[in-house]
Amino acid sequence: MKITKNKFVKYILTGIGLVVLYLAIYTPIIRMPLSWSEELMNIKTSQLYIPFSYNKSYMTNESCGRNCSILRMHFMQRNQSLVITISDEVSWEDDPMWRREYQLSGTHYYYREEQNHQFLYWKDHLREMQIDYQGINALSKEELIKIASSIHLPYSKK
Repeated sequence: MKITKNKFVKYILTGIGLVVLYLAIYTPIIRMPLSWSEELMNIKTSQLYIPFSYNKSYMTNESCGRNCSILRMHFMQRNQSLVITISDEVSWEDDPMWRREYQLSGTHYYYREEQNHQFLYWKDHLREMQIDYQGINALSKEELIKIASSIHLPYSKK
């Protein structure tokens, strides 16, 4: 079978297209519109509560294995940054982030501060969630919980 120049170019372009598609869906290299999160994990971004007006927003998605992905939604303003992470990858129960001293009393949320970052962690429907906030003024824990409460996930993986 002889490969012509046209077939060779077609094969090369198809290969490049598949590589770009893989990078777009399974690595955090490419920034995608937030609206894509509805298709990837059935999350309605229009219902999210973000406590500041942002001028830049995007999402990234990366693979953590078969049927496993990590979705990050980024919201940024000049001196503020909020990242909501939703992951199918569940950490070990003895991971330091799940220490009892970090748990907010009467809730299923875990909170900690580290180097001008505020973190709120929780598990919901086989997924692990995290809010990472960094800004000039810290958010209250109640405000972080309000953000977390605005995230609605389907009960089963897509």
